[in-house]
Amino acid sequence: MPNQFFMFTDQNQEKKIMCQNKCYKVKKVCYNKFMKTIVAISTPVGAGAISIVRISGKDCLKIANKVFCAKEKLSPRKLILGKFHADGINEKCLAVYFKAPNSYTGEDIIEFHFQKY
Repeated sequence: MPNQFFMFTDQNQEKKIMCQNKCYKVKKVCYNKFMKTIVAISTPVGAGAISIVRISGKDCLKIANKVFCAKEKLSPRKLILGKFHADGINEKCLAVYFKAPNSYTGEDIIEFHFQKY
């Protein structure tokens, strides 16, 4: 089993990684070429006006282009209105693309913002 780690920002706004109960200062974010692309719900369970689904990893843009259709292409840090089509879901939504390394995790991220009805 690989070591589990997490990245956080301390009170001095320095990025650090905690691994095996040791803390390391991050000087440069490195990408693992074997890292998988993941999809996760980013909003908590319960009532709310917006639901956010996040795709994170090297293939997120390729996946997003298959399920999201808009008049313009996804470009970094630009919120775009379009349609989401996947597994019987046909919804209007907003999408935003955060290009690595300028994202919270340091990898490519796309968020889909759905309005709850």
